[in-house]
Amino acid sequence: MKNGHRLNCSLKNACIAIGALAILVMTGCVQLSSVPGYARSGDTLVLGLGGIQRNANGAQSLNTTTTNPDLYITITDSANVTYPLTAKQTFKAYPDYGSLMNFQTIGKTTVMAPLPIPAFDGGWFVTVSLTGADGLAIPNLAVGSATISITSPTGKLVNSPSTSTYASEGNLTHIPVEIIAGQSNPNSTANNNYDKQFNAYSSANTAITSISAFNIAPSSLSGITAVGGMQVAIKYNPTHYSQTVTPLVIPYSHNPSINLQQNIVNNNDGTQTINVILTAPKGFAVSPTPLIPSLRDLNLRVLYFGATTGYNVANDFQIMSSKFIDTSGNTIAGMTAIRGPLLLN
Repeated sequence: MKNGHRLNCSLKNACIAIGALAILVMTGCVQLSSVPGYARSGDTLVLGLGGIQRNANGAQSLNTTTTNPDLYITITDSANVTYPLTAKQTFKAYPDYGSLMNFQTIGKTTVMAPLPIPAFDGGWFVTVSLTGADGLAIPNLAVGSATISITSPTGKLVNSPSTSTYASEGNLTHIPVEIIAGQSNPNSTANNNYDKQFNAYSSANTAITSISAFNIAPSSLSGITAVGGMQVAIKYNPTHYSQTVTPLVIPYSHNPSINLQQNIVNNNDGTQTINVILTAPKGFAVSPTPLIPSLRDLNLRVLYFGATTGYNVANDFQIMSSKFIDTSGNTIAGMTAIRGPLLLN
């Protein structure tokens, strides 16, 4: 729609991986082994941490810094010596909507019973180098079978090892890798290029999470069991951002049942307002199903581009109005949209 034309519908009416990762068995499960399964000291591995919803409770980010990290990773070699490892970056990956995993999750195949994984869930992954605190290859890492262990000091990850006739799931505290002879230079061009394959997908990428995006979430979900949708109006000053790419509001969730409509209105005072409506055909529920998204899927993310250097974005993008409706289209009293962290509980 062109600026100056308001969204012509009401909220009530509207409520009607990268090649290496291709070998993973299921995106929403903990890996059975590292990728690759063989490595030298100094090499970089990719490790599957499990489902975004199932194993990380929908966590928006997994902190890999040395200050209050969400992940603690070690490797124990064939000589039974344990070395701490440093996580380089975390990123998410999602299966195709029509993938076998999603069909099995929903229970629409004759091969097996429905998997105990939320429909359309993705997976968290972490890249980690077999290096010491100095960033160089571990000099005495013994050749042979080794075990990587991943725990979460902050409690963000749930380990869910299992063995099934059709699909086994790995154990975060016992991920096998075979160490082979030789050492790799972690700062080599080959290793740096390998890392770059994942950098742009990382949720810890500063240019994505800190500088050019923020979240919009419900003020509270206490006592709420179902929501039909939300509507929010966000005011901002366009002169401080890209003049060719307008801000974009996106659902935090990848659930395809979610519908989002947005347009930008010129307020004729130098500001503009982004009008957003988020709905799902059967609403959002505290107990989701494949066709009914979770309440945590009510979260939004606002992306903006080309912000003027030094401009205080925190004072911009004001929420001018918001409302939430129940599945009958009635306004939910006391529930508003706010800027801030995602509301996942």
